[in-house]
Amino acid sequence: MPFITGDTEVLLVDNGPEAEEHRWMPVGQLLYVVVRFWLEFFEGYAPAVPPEDSTIVALRESVVDR
Repeated sequence: MPFITGDTEVLLVDNGPEAEEHRWMPVGQLLYVVVRFWLEFFEGYAPAVPPEDSTIVALRESVVDR
């Protein structure tokens, strides 16, 4: 996988030639999108959990504040 050099090195994912200008995506951005998807999924479909016991609440706050 290619990476960008400069001040920092960033690992990139190839989305394929049909993605045109959005062909390359930093792995960090991809992970952010995946984590956010699952957080929203579990918020909508998981059984109710008291907020003080929920890890999802803490994760959601850290993702939304980003």
